[in-house]
Amino acid sequence: MGYISDLRKYVGTQPLIMAGACVLVFNEEGQLLLQKRTDSLDWGTLGGALELGE
Repeated sequence: MGYISDLRKYVGTQPLIMAGACVLVFNEEGQLLLQKRTDSLDWGTLGGALELGE
């Protein structure tokens, strides 16, 4: 997250308001689609946050 890292240089540890989104995708059988994170190997919902310019 380059934008957030750069912003932190200016505001330090002050709270930041960041927007993110996730989506829950179910199939006809009621199964939930999850993604496996590559950093922690945990399972999670699909989503994320935008970087400046995306």
